[in-house]
Amino acid sequence: MSKGPLSKQDIDKIFNKALWFLENKGIVIEHDEVLNIVHQKGCAVDFGSKLVKFSEKRIRESIKSAPGQFSLVAPNPEYDVVLPSSPDSFYVCTNTGARGIIDPQTGQYRLMTENDIRRIGNLVDQLPNIDVCAVPTATDAPPEAVDIHGLRALLESTNKHIWLQPHTDETLPYLFDLAISRSGGVENFKKRPNVSFMVTSLTPFKLKQMDMEVILHAARYQAPVHICSVGTTAGTSPITPLGTIMLCFIEILGQLAVTQMIQPGTPVLGLVSTLVMDMQTGIARKGNPDVARMNAASAQLIREVCGIPTHINGMTTDSLVSDGQAQIERSLLGSFVAECGADIMGRAGELEGAKTSSPAQLVVDNEIAGMLKQIREPLDLNDDTLCWDDITSVEPGGHFLNQASTLKYCREGYRSSLLMSASREDWVNQGAIDYLTAAQNKAQPIWTEALVPSKVDEKIRQEMAEIVSRADKALLR
Repeated sequence: MSKGPLSKQDIDKIFNKALWFLENKGIVIEHDEVLNIVHQKGCAVDFGSKLVKFSEKRIRESIKSAPGQFSLVAPNPEYDVVLPSSPDSFYVCTNTGARGIIDPQTGQYRLMTENDIRRIGNLVDQLPNIDVCAVPTATDAPPEAVDIHGLRALLESTNKHIWLQPHTDETLPYLFDLAISRSGGVENFKKRPNVSFMVTSLTPFKLKQMDMEVILHAARYQAPVHICSVGTTAGTSPITPLGTIMLCFIEILGQLAVTQMIQPGTPVLGLVSTLVMDMQTGIARKGNPDVARMNAASAQLIREVCGIPTHINGMTTDSLVSDGQAQIERSLLGSFVAECGADIMGRAGELEGAKTSSPAQLVVDNEIAGMLKQIREPLDLNDDTLCWDDITSVEPGGHFLNQASTLKYCREGYRSSLLMSASREDWVNQGAIDYLTAAQNKAQPIWTEALVPSKVDEKIRQEMAEIVSRADKALLR
């Protein structure tokens, strides 16, 4: 039985229609070199309109060549993200691209800085349920090189894998130079690429010049690529959930085919992040129940048809602050997406539909992820876990405190360091602190104390500083 909102018949129908569309309608690829590559591989290419049509055979060959198992590796191998995730668990990634931050010292909104990004990297290393660190936007960095500055900040501050959305063609070489430097050289980076890269279709049905450059660069080093479709109902995609699911899947299949034709075996993750347009206001919403259904169905489609790992938007909200709305939306959407088999749950720490990051919310999301993993962990029934001997030996009115199984298992299970479980009297005596205050208290020291020294040795730190300096001189106009 399919694990998700779609039946086997639904999946077959969507896949067949996607194959028909790519063979008969096609997608636009705005990159001459890539057009030549796919043409040489047998695709029908109109070089004037840049329209590419893919035969069913080419799509199926691309699906077959895409690896189903690989890792998003980290500088510290203990933090490697081994894909696919186990059937009853998932990994968690932070929010990408945010320009704003809720300062954990003041609780107020302000713009993100490079030092904030460094502190986010330090915080992520302290959160056991946060596995991948995405690059936010440092507003104090030069706009022409903002992704370069952000990547350098995270490379210096986290021992976990980094996920990056490049901004322009011109910054790409410097981004790869930074990742290679942090890895200790080209050969080390090829063996263990510590950064993975995002490409996004221009919905509907267009692949941009820059994103094709990202794939070309990534394929050269066998660095993982997150191929993404972002459909907005009634805007860039059809108004119905199934129409948007259909469109996003066509774009994912097209990008998968392009990646594998450029370099067979390039590691690819399917990433879908849909939105629902509010037809009264025209505002695109991420915390809508239909977003959960579309994202979960997309995870199911990608997993069952393409056999590649999935990175799906889950811990999201439209709320501007970490209020009840934020927790309801991210918990309900996240739990459904996780249940439907996403390998990586995206957007931890996100507020305002990805525009803002909150370190305190990231601490909360670490707890939400831990609880979701515990809930999804299967119950392993055997004579020991059933405690049958205890049940049959304790007399009516007795207790189980002195049983051997109680001692054996008393340290298992999820214990939150954030959520309250004290009596009201103890809670009041301890300051009547709610969960968000507790989360702010946990994040705050990283923002109030001096920055932790760089997690790379001085030689590499200097090398990365020289790369950033070189980029600034070349790109700033």
